Amino acid sequence: MKIQVKFFVPLNIQVGTNQLEIELPDGATGRDLLRYLADRFSENQSVRRRFLGGRVLFLVGKEFISLDSPLQDQMTLVILPQGSCCHP
Repeated sequence: MKIQVKFFVPLNIQVGTNQLEIELPDGATGRDLLRYLADRFSENQSVRRRFLGGRVLFLVGKEFISLDSPLQDQMTLVILPQGSCCHP
């Protein structure tokens, strides 16, 4: 399945892009996505630790979803760092 991932400030600066299209196996969860991102950005230890530690929030539309939620094909997911200025 393909997932559109958008990175919120300051993650977009740290990873060097605002968004990525990522291919994941069917049935993948948010935690699977974070492991994938940790591997992809392994050269940036700060970002890698954030992803592996689950220190992010997932926003789909106007709803926050759990890191354990199953992802869906063609989903657009915004990743916000925990502790950012804009999460509740």
